[in-house]
Amino acid sequence: MGFHDEIFKVYRVVGYVPCWEHEKNDEYALYGIAVRRGFESFDMPVTPSEALDSLKVSPKIELLFGQVFDFIKL
Repeated sequence: MGFHDEIFKVYRVVGYVPCWEHEKNDEYALYGIAVRRGFESFDMPVTPSEALDSLKVSPKIELLFGQVFDFIKL
């Protein structure tokens, strides 16, 4: 099986458009996980320290990340 179209059309193969209802701080907490892992996106909407602070405020994000990606150690 191959996919030879624009990446934004991948939902046609998957069968639905994934959506995650979340608060802005939860999104920033994901950046905190990236920072903790040693990655910093060049276009992060917050500073690395703000991202780490958001992760402290939203510990459920770290817990969920650990459950979904149990093979990645933080």
